[in-house]
Amino acid sequence: MSVPKSFCKRLYLIVMLTVLTAASAVADEYQSAWPSQAVRPWIGSEYWANPLQDWRIADGRLECIVSGANRNVHLLTHQLGPESGDLHMSVRLGRLDTDDTLDAGLVGFLLGVRGPLDEYRNNLLHGRGIPAGLTTTGELVIGHGQDRRSALIAGGATVLNDVELRLTADPQGNDYRVLLSAWDPATGLQIGQLEYSLPAGQLIGNLALLCHNGATGPGRESARGGNVRFWFADWNIAGSKVVGHPDQVFGPILFSQYTLSGGVMKITAQMPPLGPNDASIVQLQIRQNGSDAWTTVGQGHIDHLSRTATIRVDPWDDTRDTPYRLVYALADADGSVSDHYWTGTIRRDPVDDEEMVVAGFTGNQDYAFPNHVLVQNVARHDPDLLFFSGDQIYESVAGY
Repeated sequence: MSVPKSFCKRLYLIVMLTVLTAASAVADEYQSAWPSQAVRPWIGSEYWANPLQDWRIADGRLECIVSGANRNVHLLTHQLGPESGDLHMSVRLGRLDTDDTLDAGLVGFLLGVRGPLDEYRNNLLHGRGIPAGLTTTGELVIGHGQDRRSALIAGGATVLNDVELRLTADPQGNDYRVLLSAWDPATGLQIGQLEYSLPAGQLIGNLALLCHNGATGPGRESARGGNVRFWFADWNIAGSKVVGHPDQVFGPILFSQYTLSGGVMKITAQMPPLGPNDASIVQLQIRQNGSDAWTTVGQGHIDHLSRTATIRVDPWDDTRDTPYRLVYALADADGSVSDHYWTGTIRRDPVDDEEMVVAGFTGNQDYAFPNHVLVQNVARHDPDLLFFSGDQIYESVAGY
């Protein structure tokens, strides 16, 4: 029996589209996996915490250890896209404090967090989203201001020691039907639900977890205090509305700077605040003589206070550009260890150039973060030297 080539081509296309669609669906799902052996302020490369020092991971879960206004953790690798689709999200949470009563507050999700530049990194600092969660008095809540809707749950505030939140959003015309429900993990029973209609344009942007002490007042991110402190575990996100960007990570090596003088090269890796069980060494590797192989030429210990590791190489061939990478071994959630890299080029010493180009930086504020225009303009000048004269992080950032 012969099969027409046109049929084979169509079948091939159908199979490939099915495979690609399935792969895309898997890639755009997310499930938290915080290592049980780690205790540290830095949550992981997939996350951005506001502010970093008020959060930590411990016992395989995420903890907001300092009560305050609008404490939140964004997921960097997944956002809600502009196309129509569905969203399914859940998280398990519980209170850390044992006080008889809690300050007025809200714990749960932030949906569609967007800033003025409508860019996922700008959303981290200047974004505003739709809150959806549980109040400290035991009410399910979606929205804020006049658009706020609420519903009591069975058991009230007594269930806040351990409760699961589930949220679904499905398109209905120009709106989304959002359903928020609370479940008792011990019995598997639903203890409350709340339905909400949300304009489609508001369900675009970042997704975040929220731990908010409302007693400090709105817009008071700098205020700290109270007892609205919660833990989070098993954060799951799925649905065709979710768009995955696995390359949108930050860390564990945040950035590096180097100096080259008199045949001596010194490079400093900026690390996040790690924990006592994490590795304390950063290695420097280079490619020599045009080889594709990486050779380790130095290593540095991470300083506990500055979170930096400085490596000195003497002598250094400063007559040519040298590709390099910094290497740090980080333990994964399953206990295995993976190498993480930060790459760049150590440029030659421009001693034979008639002029040297210097780029100066000072007094930076967070208004235009992530500063695309600044980066593009500096790159056009291809500077030989970067001069940082102070105020690189100027006063408050994002109100904290």
